This record gives sequence, structure tokens and C-alpha cells, in this order.
Amino acid sequence: VGYGHIVPQTDTGMCFTSVYIFAGLTLFGVLAGKILDSIVGAEIAAMTAMVKDHMSGANSQEAQAKLQEEQRKKKRAQFIVGLANVSVLCISAMLFFTISFKEGPKKAMYLAAVSALKMD
Repeated sequence: VGYGHIVPQTDTGMCFTSVYIFAGLTLFGVLAGKILDSIVGAEIAAMTAMVKDHMSGANSQEAQAKLQEEQRKKKRAQFIVGLANVSVLCISAMLFFTISFKEGPKKAMYLAAVSALKMD
């Protein structure tokens, strides 16, 4: 995409390419997250085992539930922050191309996907 390679010429092609880039970025993020989860999973399991060793009975179950809930909240917060960052980046790039270069919304979306996300 871009730099003299195959470049979409129609509005439909630009919209498709933009969606394709965003979908690819999302898929990459999900897969990278899954791989990271599996790598970090052993460390979390070790920490949970350590908490179990230090607690006993009902306290152990409560501590484990609390730890899991904190991890869920942290993951949600990280996802929301990441989504907000990408959204702000893309919207800013679209506004830049719309205002600076007087591009239409479809071409601005395409240029934002190609330029701001550097997926070319």
C-alpha cells in the first residue's frame, strides 16, 4: 500500500483497504495479546500458588478471587486505554488530511490508515 505499489484508485477500494488495515491491526493485537498471555501465564500461576501457600481455608479462596478480579480490571483498563489511543490517533490523522489537504472522508480514512498506522 502506497510508495508506488498497488494503490486503490476508487473510493470503494480505499474504504476496503482502510477496513482491511484496521482489521489486520486488530487481529495482530489480539494474537500478540494471546501469545503474551500464554508467556505470562506461568508467572501468574506461580503468584497464585504463592498466595495460596500464605493463606489458608476461605482466606485462600478470597485472596485468589480478589487477585483474579484485579487482573481482569487491569486488562480491561489497558484495553480501553489502547483503544482510546488508537482512536485518537486515527481521528487526528483523518482530521489532518481533511483540513490540510481538503480530502474527502473516504480518502482521509484511507490516508489515515496507511500513514498514521504505518501499515504499508
